[in-house]
Amino acid sequence: MDERAAMKVLFLTQNDARGASTRLRVCQYLAPLARRGITAELWPLPLGMAVPRARAVRGALYALQALRRIADVPRVRRFDVVVIQRDLIAHVPPLIEEAMARVNPSLVVDLDDPIHLHPPARPPVWPFRLLRDPRKLERLLGIARRVIVANRALREEVERLGGEARVIPTSIDTTRWTPSERPRCGAFTVGWIGSPGTTAYLEAILPALGRLARRVPCRLRAIGADPALAVKAAIRAPDLAVEILPWSLGTEVDGVRSFDAGVMPLTDDPWSRGKSATKLLQYMACGIPAVASPVGANADIVKDGLNGLLAAGEEAWVDALARIARDRLLAARLGREGRATVIGEYSVETSLPRLEAVLREAAAPCR
Repeated sequence: MDERAAMKVLFLTQNDARGASTRLRVCQYLAPLARRGITAELWPLPLGMAVPRARAVRGALYALQALRRIADVPRVRRFDVVVIQRDLIAHVPPLIEEAMARVNPSLVVDLDDPIHLHPPARPPVWPFRLLRDPRKLERLLGIARRVIVANRALREEVERLGGEARVIPTSIDTTRWTPSERPRCGAFTVGWIGSPGTTAYLEAILPALGRLARRVPCRLRAIGADPALAVKAAIRAPDLAVEILPWSLGTEVDGVRSFDAGVMPLTDDPWSRGKSATKLLQYMACGIPAVASPVGANADIVKDGLNGLLAAGEEAWVDALARIARDRLLAARLGREGRATVIGEYSVETSLPRLEAVLREAAAPCR
């Protein structure tokens, strides 16, 4: 196709814009793509953000979502390219994806998490343990005309399975995520943004934060965390003041701007090594000095001492955060260099041409 020919692209996602993957890897590109002649539609799953606890209700939800995607199969013929974000239905074999590939072979698979694994804290429940296909990722690679991944670890996994992938990192709109112009005041605020399902990573450094609170007057501000974090902090870090704030799209930027340091702890396991470093990039885009575990994408993004700090182990976490709290020049430099890193390598502006190139390649007739 001509490089600037008009195109129609369909994005199939598990969540609507409330889901971080959909919001950051799809929604923020829709308008810029339209300006480049690529008209895109977003079809999320119904009730994609719902996580019912009752097994019967969860099973009914999955059945509803599967029926929706089956109904979508003949409709994908209308598009030049179909992008499947992660997979169509989590945990189950990719039978619907394979049916779609027969209707429209111009499929792109976009991976920002290791879907071939399960988060250690959230193992699959019955009956998904029985339905789980260990070859799911390999089968998806077999039907995809192009594969996009969010980081080096995922690219290496795709290559291990004999495929090829283009790295397009989960990127940040640096015109929205900007530093605050207001001076910070009050107690040193260690900040974290995430979801109830990822709060376990933050819980792991509670002892370090408790020790920090005995050395430096500070508090923890956790946006979107599981409310149970407050109880666990009272037991494991009694000297630490904890604020748990709800996440919302309208307040997330100002919430991050209120931090004096942002943290992204991870455990060193295959799942975590394949995760995107979204929260880390959000801190950096806002000019907030960041401290992160040297795991996966974190270690690729942070150049220790230059644009952020890396911390492995309780003592390292305490020391890194204490340095930022006590050295304002260091904090300012890390924040400034962190934002420069995001603008240069992890912004929507830098990732947009890569995404456009993949979409146009996928739409081109096979030769």
